[in-house]
Amino acid sequence: MTIGLTGARGVLGRRLVEVLDARGTRVAPFDGDVRDAAALAEWATGCERIVHAAAIVPTIQVKEGTGTAIAVNVAGTANVATAAASAGVPLTYISTSHVYASSDSALPEDAPVHPVSLYGLTKWQGEQWVNQLAPAPLVVRLFSYFDSRQAASFLVPALYRRIREAPKGAELPLYGYGSIRDMADARWLSERLADLIQSGASGTLNLGTGVGTSIATVAARLALAVGRDDISWTPADDHPGDTLVADVTAVSRAVEMPAFDLDAAFRAFVADSAS
Repeated sequence: MTIGLTGARGVLGRRLVEVLDARGTRVAPFDGDVRDAAALAEWATGCERIVHAAAIVPTIQVKEGTGTAIAVNVAGTANVATAAASAGVPLTYISTSHVYASSDSALPEDAPVHPVSLYGLTKWQGEQWVNQLAPAPLVVRLFSYFDSRQAASFLVPALYRRIREAPKGAELPLYGYGSIRDMADARWLSERLADLIQSGASGTLNLGTGVGTSIATVAARLALAVGRDDISWTPADDHPGDTLVADVTAVSRAVEMPAFDLDAAFRAFVADSAS
C-alpha cells in the first residue's frame, strides 16, 4: 500500500513516516503547498490512501496570520479532500482536541464542539469540509503530545528549557498550573495512528491516552526525568484551569490501545533533547 501524506516534514508527520517505514508501508509525501489544488490532484492519483496532517498549528501564529491559517487549514483541507475524492482513495484527516470545550469528564466524540482558539476553529471547519467532500473519511482528533523536535514555544520543550536553566532550589511560576491535559508523546500517538490508518476505520475518533495529568504534575515529572528534584512550582495566575481528556472507548474498539508510560516518555524526551 502507498500512503500519501501531507505534513510529512512536521513533528507528527516525521514520526508517522518512521512508524510506517518500519512496517514496510510506502509513504508518498506531498511536498507542495496544500493551497495548490492542481498539484494535490496530480499527487493523489498515485496514492491508495491519503493522510492529511499539514496545518499551521501554533496558536499565536494562527492568531497573527489568520488569513494564511484559514487558507491552509481550511481551504487547503478542502483541496485535499477534493483530491482524495476525485482519485477515489480513502482520507484520514488529523484534527485536534482543541475543537472541544473544556469538560471535567472525559470527552466522547459527541461532546459539544466549542473551539476556544482560532486554531481549533480552523480545524473544526476543516472537519466539516472533509465530511462534506470525502466519502467515509476517518477524522482523528489528537489530544496533547510532545516531542524533542517541537519548537521551543511548545509546552514540554519550554518547560525542559526552564528546568535546565533554573538555579538550585528554584520556585518557578507556571501558567496553566491547574489545567489538565491528556498527554502522550508523538512516538506513541504515531503508532496508534498508524494502527488506525491501516485498520480501515472511518468516522470521527478521539486519539489520546484517556488519562488526565495536570500541567503542574507534567512539570514536576519532567523535572525528575531531567534529574532535578530541587525545583518547586507555583501558579503564575489565579485561573482555575481547564480540562481536555479523551474518552477512548470508541477508538479502543477499533485498535488496541496499550497503556502509555509518561515517565518513560519523558526520559526518552530528555535523552533525545540532550543528543
